[in-house]
Amino acid sequence: MFYAAQCLMEELGIGPLLREKMQQDGGDAPHAMALLAMTANRLARPASKLACYAHWLADEVYWPEAKALALEHLYRALDFLLRHLESLEQAIFFRTADLFNADVDLIFWDTTTLYYEIDDEDDDGEVWEDQEIPGAAQARHHKEGRDGNPQVVVGWP
Repeated sequence: MFYAAQCLMEELGIGPLLREKMQQDGGDAPHAMALLAMTANRLARPASKLACYAHWLADEVYWPEAKALALEHLYRALDFLLRHLESLEQAIFFRTADLFNADVDLIFWDTTTLYYEIDDEDDDGEVWEDQEIPGAAQARHHKEGRDGNPQVVVGWP
């Protein structure tokens, strides 16, 4: 997963763009490497920055160059990203629009709602130590009124 994320960042021009911004800042901090590590971690096994550093990079990924990363590099990379967010977003947008020959006037990215669709609910729950445990997946009415796509509630009564 790591190498796929690395190739994708390079192909989309994100890696070179990050390195350009780092040169403009005049520092030698490994922001691009830290951002790649956090991105690949989110794609492979989402975790906190601490877990990414202490467990994922340390034990689960073979990436010798990342041994130079410290936990503070992950946090500082996010500060770097925030400082350059507007120019990075604009450059990445135009790069991907050009890459995919997209004629785009507006992009709306809604990250406020995540839902899953199911065909059948799980069986009724089970009793364990005198407590009833509900079925794992139960259909509920979607909070945004999309009754054709029922929301799945996992493990909640």
